Amino acid sequence: KNGIMSESIILPTPAVAKTSPYRHNFHKSWKKSLQWTNAKVQPCGNRVVKANPTFVGIPWKTGGGSLAIIRQDSPGKLDHANYLQAHNSSILSFDFHPFQDNIVATGARETGIKIWQFPEEGLTENISEAASVLEGHRNRITGLHWHPSAENVLLSFSGDYTGKIWDVEKGEDIITLEGHEKAVNYADWAYNGLILTSGSDQVCRLYDARAQPTPIREMTPHPSSKKGFEVLWLGNTVVDGIPEQQSFCTVGWENQKREVGIWDLRKDEFLSKTTIDRSSSWLLPFYDPGTGLLWLVEKGSVIYSFEITAESPYAFALAKHVNLLSSRQGVGMVPKRSLDYSNTEIARFIATCGTTVETISISVPRKLTDGIFHEDLYQYVDAGIPSMGADDFFSGNDAPPTAKSLRPEGSDIVSIYELPVEEGGRSQVKDIARRRIGNTASRALEALSSGAVQILDGDTLLDRYIAIKSGKLYVFESKSSVNHTNVITLHPPTVAEPGDDELTIILKSDEQVVVIVLESKSKRESWIFSLNSEIDAPPPSESEATENLFGTFEVLKVNDDDSLTWETSYWKADESILFKYEDKHSDQILDTLHIDRVISVYPLRGGIGERYYCMKIVTLENSWVISMPSDADVQIWVQTLESIRKLYADIIGSGSRQTLQEGTVSIQTNDDEPVSYWTTAIGAYVLMYKEITSVIPDVVYVLTDMENIREGEENTVEFLLKESGDNIKLIFEEEEDRDEWIDTIKQLKIQAMAYLDILETFDISHDDLPIKEKNIDLEDSVQGYITNDDVRDGSNPLLIKVAGRRHIRVTLVPLHWENMHSGAVFILDLGKIIFQWCGKECTKIQRAKALDICNRIRQQERSGSARVKRLYQGKDDMTANDFWDHLGGYRDIEAFVSPDEDDKVKFRISLYRVLEREVNYIHHGGPPTRSMMKSNGVYILICGAEYYIWVGKESNQKQRKLGMKVMSVLQSREESEWKVAMRVVDRGEVIIFKEKFYDYPDGLPIGKVKQYDSNVARAQKQKDIDIAELLNIVPKELEMYDQGIGELEIWKIDGFGKSLLAKEFYGHLGSTESYLMTYYYKHKGGESIWGLLYIWQGKDVSINNKTTTAYLAKDVYRSMEGNAAVSKQIPVFQGQETDHFLTVFQNQLSTIVYHKGDLDKETLKEGVSLYQIYGKDPLNYRAVQVPATLENLNSAYVFILVDGEFHKSIYIWVGEHSSAEHLDYAEGLIPSFEAVTAKEVEIAEDVYMSTIAGKEEEADKMKKELSDSVFDMIMTSPRNLTKSDLEEETKNLRDEIEKKEIDIQSTPRTTRDALRVEKVREKWEPEDFFTALNYEGFPEENEEDREELYYTVPSPGIEPKIFEVESKTGVVRVEPVFRYVQSSFHVRNCYIVDTSEELWVWFGKDATWKSRKWALETVKEYKDHVYSDSDVYIYVTKMYQEPQHYLQMFPGWDKAKYPEEEFIWSVQVDEIIGDYQREIYAASEIIGVETLPEGVDPTQLETYLSDEDFILVAGITRKEYLLLPKWKQDRLKSERGMY
Repeated sequence: KNGIMSESIILPTPAVAKTSPYRHNFHKSWKKSLQWTNAKVQPCGNRVVKANPTFVGIPWKTGGGSLAIIRQDSPGKLDHANYLQAHNSSILSFDFHPFQDNIVATGARETGIKIWQFPEEGLTENISEAASVLEGHRNRITGLHWHPSAENVLLSFSGDYTGKIWDVEKGEDIITLEGHEKAVNYADWAYNGLILTSGSDQVCRLYDARAQPTPIREMTPHPSSKKGFEVLWLGNTVVDGIPEQQSFCTVGWENQKREVGIWDLRKDEFLSKTTIDRSSSWLLPFYDPGTGLLWLVEKGSVIYSFEITAESPYAFALAKHVNLLSSRQGVGMVPKRSLDYSNTEIARFIATCGTTVETISISVPRKLTDGIFHEDLYQYVDAGIPSMGADDFFSGNDAPPTAKSLRPEGSDIVSIYELPVEEGGRSQVKDIARRRIGNTASRALEALSSGAVQILDGDTLLDRYIAIKSGKLYVFESKSSVNHTNVITLHPPTVAEPGDDELTIILKSDEQVVVIVLESKSKRESWIFSLNSEIDAPPPSESEATENLFGTFEVLKVNDDDSLTWETSYWKADESILFKYEDKHSDQILDTLHIDRVISVYPLRGGIGERYYCMKIVTLENSWVISMPSDADVQIWVQTLESIRKLYADIIGSGSRQTLQEGTVSIQTNDDEPVSYWTTAIGAYVLMYKEITSVIPDVVYVLTDMENIREGEENTVEFLLKESGDNIKLIFEEEEDRDEWIDTIKQLKIQAMAYLDILETFDISHDDLPIKEKNIDLEDSVQGYITNDDVRDGSNPLLIKVAGRRHIRVTLVPLHWENMHSGAVFILDLGKIIFQWCGKECTKIQRAKALDICNRIRQQERSGSARVKRLYQGKDDMTANDFWDHLGGYRDIEAFVSPDEDDKVKFRISLYRVLEREVNYIHHGGPPTRSMMKSNGVYILICGAEYYIWVGKESNQKQRKLGMKVMSVLQSREESEWKVAMRVVDRGEVIIFKEKFYDYPDGLPIGKVKQYDSNVARAQKQKDIDIAELLNIVPKELEMYDQGIGELEIWKIDGFGKSLLAKEFYGHLGSTESYLMTYYYKHKGGESIWGLLYIWQGKDVSINNKTTTAYLAKDVYRSMEGNAAVSKQIPVFQGQETDHFLTVFQNQLSTIVYHKGDLDKETLKEGVSLYQIYGKDPLNYRAVQVPATLENLNSAYVFILVDGEFHKSIYIWVGEHSSAEHLDYAEGLIPSFEAVTAKEVEIAEDVYMSTIAGKEEEADKMKKELSDSVFDMIMTSPRNLTKSDLEEETKNLRDEIEKKEIDIQSTPRTTRDALRVEKVREKWEPEDFFTALNYEGFPEENEEDREELYYTVPSPGIEPKIFEVESKTGVVRVEPVFRYVQSSFHVRNCYIVDTSEELWVWFGKDATWKSRKWALETVKEYKDHVYSDSDVYIYVTKMYQEPQHYLQMFPGWDKAKYPEEEFIWSVQVDEIIGDYQREIYAASEIIGVETLPEGVDPTQLETYLSDEDFILVAGITRKEYLLLPKWKQDRLKSERGMY
């Protein structure tokens, strides 16, 4: 009644012997009118929200530590919420009193604990005076926990690593707990005084506080859980309504996987451990001892439910609620005594989401009847009444919490335990027994509930289908049979025993003996286990269908005369079978439906006739239309049946509910007359009915049997049936109908092909498989088998064909010249020598691809020891005897197949996934992606005559055995004479195998174009962002060729040529320049000389410069071939240099300086230059030129200021927080700066000579390279002088330059006293320093006047971590960025920046709404993961609007393209994230406005409108809009201004 029902997914359990009454629990998010908005939530660890039956407590953002107290029955806006003005600093912990709703304890960074008592009706004004303050701790308060049954007993933990137990009424700490070495993350009380704690040191400690102050036991449940873990007491069973305190659970991480562990106090190890997933989000555990339900609530948007039982596996997985409305900052659970029992609500959570506080209810599907109280769901409810006082507790007494019933006293409501069983009642004794025995069987065996067998009838074996249901074994003739042929009661003294041979089971009862014969001996033990488990289990209640579904409904029946009638019948659902009876008292089954055979179940839109609430259940053989009393009944049935169907679909690998398409379609087979059918495309089938009301399809097409699906003429879709060869044509009235159908059919076919089970097709039995993998005779079972080692060392010669133009294909061909032609490249791999034969008609791309393959084989498979030899057809044929000898002798290859013709040849790759009990066909088409193969699987790849079996490193022997058998069968069905097979291991793949994939790492991306069988885009699934996994990604290690002691030469690209650079200029690099750097070194310390060509390009280099560089690099590279045995080209970009590149410069020059612009121009033209020293280690130290303004100085760094107007001073400015290493580096750079600035003297001479010689144009070009002072001097020089005068005047010019100290660096080193190099400390700079920076208002020489002049960013030894958030494919990906520069920040993406002291989110100018929203939510999750215990603030900024404080983290950030009007924008994340999570806007706020509110997705404006506003804007209801095809929706949005 509070909102729409959302999807819940059943979590598969290893072995299921019985169902749980809570298994199909589902959630509801309360509607908007029942939520709170405009909340000002202050982050407070993981426990942001707590609730009691009346109030909700939320830390409030007010500048200090405040706690808002909100009544649960008063939803609405919280703009003026009242709060407790509790502390001067942020609240770190709080807890409501368990017995008095208007008392709460709070703790903060202050050492005192405050106890607050507020009016029982709630706060009507802010309160600042606490009822009492508990003093005793010496550090901040990190945890507060009231005792669950003793009044006024409080447990607290502090940052001093101690705990205290308080008698609050007396205001005294009675007991002090010791023994923690680090902070306590969380603690939990047991009513008997035992305390569990989880520490930051990954240790779980158990205290018996009244016996001793130190731990009585220490455990390490999750050793690798660096974030910490949660602990929680469990009532493992319920005896007479009292939860026993004998077990507990822990929730943490192990190997980056979230897991929940169940512990017994009598043991020091897990009873069981369940892996959840690989997410990094924190899971908060909550436990209900009455139902035994454990809830794990993710701070993201997922709730997991488990039932705790007394038997293995102890934690029985129930539902996973995945599509909650939004991610959450914190979640609290409402006490059970506040739940709505009339709607079978079993849990309720209150969560904060940005500025919204919402409520989520969890219920179980029950038929709700007035006057019935479902007592089985509310067996133990804490009454909220103390069981004893504080004195009793400290005296050593124990008392469990007082329990109550939610059943109203004095009312006419009847308990479900008081109802007769035949009327839907339950047995309380059996329910308690079920809890004691548990819901699951041993993990050692697979529990079976149904399957195909043979039954011995006399001497005859009959094929039968058996199913265990509700304490009985039903025997059917087949899986689709309506009525059973036999039924055996599974209660003592019935027993299941093994027969005389390995395939039989003897089932003995008082009435009969049944001999069951199985097809596989491996299943016998599992069946015996399953049958005896059902026999030993308590007899199920006859009303156990209440735990699933039952009811009397009307079913549509088609009579013989095609008339329609509605027939009333009773339906009852069990674990996986739906039974139909004449009425609820009948034992005669009229019909059965196996839910695992259901293709789809869904509500019928608008019903049929006067039956408005109908659902349709579709199988391949039949379908049912069922009318129900209400829409709620339809929703519960559809959701529950669909969740069961999907559970079985997940187990067999057929996926979740698939696309549905329905409508009237005319079908034409070959040249027959068209026939009209009501047609349904669903799952892997197209089903056709004569009428919409028909229940049995007249025609069934299997999608995997349909080939060549295409658009025909006049609104038709055509395809071919493989089996029959029939040509089928689907005829539609409208073109848009045809487009929708062909898209749906193609998409469904892709899904169907992805899950085609081929075991039955291949007739493979597990008993036929070899016992041990080592006994498999590969050469006998697989044709053309070669080992992985044979390929790697080249001992088995291979002929590789590289062909195609647009789609380069790399395949193996038989080793003979007949398979070669002149339109391709062929590689002959002989081990020590690799031949590349280039046909005379081959393309450049083919040759490049072939060369890449040869080099990779040589480097990766032969460790560089092989030799690559290139042969060209018609040129080298007669000299390559070794080549032709292996191909049957020399032949003049005349055959020719053009690359375009090669492209037309179908190139199809098939990929099969091998599981333990089946094989799935997961890909057929162009090159697959590497991500399709997982390390826990075995895969078979087929490409023409090539067969590969890929063995994942985590796969097991069953998969490997089955994989070899399947590959052998697949090969035997191929008629070609030549075949080759290979076994490839995970991470040991050979090159020829990698080339079959679209995106295998390290390959040259030439010709790898994705190919699909259809134009239907493949949907990509959004994955959760795993922060722990993200942090573990490291940059790819690049090769360190040597220690940087080889020979280095550098050429600068100058115009359209290159010039050798003088060594004094090495290391000084201009941002608009490119350099070619040759480096020769001794390979691996030997005598062989290898060469590297580094191609360095500045960040502002022009296109012309890049083109010239690429052209000239070829010449330099060719010249290296004569000097080095092996040469390699390596492109390097400014700020992203490799470690080896930096090592060369460090060892030879110790200098890297990035100048802005051209080193010969801009660098020398400016009067003042400012350089910042940065880098986290000596290898990465460098100087980068930044704008010479005061705002660019930073206290964390060292700067070099060159006063270039008269070159009279160089200042080394030392920031207050800078490192000594940076200072040493700066001082070492001074001589290199002298060499660079001396260049101006030479330019001055050249300008003067050109000027007086009358070469005006040449002189004007060079004048631009001079500073203003030199330029003025030249302009005053005389002209038209003789040659002798010219020489004299030049000498005078040099003397004048030196006299004026225009270029003091040109002075000999012995007379360098004229150069003034001055080291100045921050806040003690001379006035000339500020003058050089053009700063007006020289401050006095004292620290107070200069306190605000400079910024400080984190230590230069800690480089910011950068994470890119992009969604260009529609799926959000977050990846780390290494060796980043300004160009790494793309305008369409968002970035998370971690400085170790602050977190930033940077929005690109064109970043999508989805990227922005995910970036905001991810950074908060990142903060919780990395900085959960520290106050790290999160800021958000936008491209072109960054504050200087942000930009200073990136030295050399260029603002040249920034708008002239500078606008700074940055906010804290909590101020903006709510805008992205806001869901409803008035139409006037978003429709027809020039600027949308921050956080609104401009492509989805219709989703922000209320239902009323949607009708006003769109002119139709939202439901009508959603039924429109996509193109009509888009057109309506455009017409109505919803774009």
